Amino acid sequence: MNKIQALEKLNQFIERICSEDELPELLVKFEQMTDNDFSECIASNQVYHAIVGWSKPRAKRKPSTSKIQAYYKLLQIDSATEKAIGVITGTNGCVSRGARSEFIQWIPLSQTKTIDNQTFVPAWIISKNDLWDYIDKESKVNIIGG
Repeated sequence: MNKIQALEKLNQFIERICSEDELPELLVKFEQMTDNDFSECIASNQVYHAIVGWSKPRAKRKPSTSKIQAYYKLLQIDSATEKAIGVITGTNGCVSRGARSEFIQWIPLSQTKTIDNQTFVPAWIISKNDLWDYIDKESKVNIIGG
């Protein structure tokens, strides 16, 4: 059934059963509907129920646009594992070898970029972990899409 046939069936149904107060609301919904919305309707009551039960489809979400992310060159890598690189950010101040502790800040390798054998770290990691003293602020690279 197309939209014109559905309107005729709706008029028949309203004349027999519905009140005139409902008509403006039904017509507003009817105008927003397409022929596909009435494709399975046969009887006038099916048209009425299709209109009453119909809701406007939600707009599809747009995919997120790629963002430009800033990366800074790391000055030195003090230790490394297969999953992360470490930067020594301090010690406990002990001079004797046995009691000396180093504080290492680990950066996941999945978050870093290697360009020309130099390691670049995203600005958000530097900011979050307060690593501004361990990077070259002049060597900034902008990468689209992170």
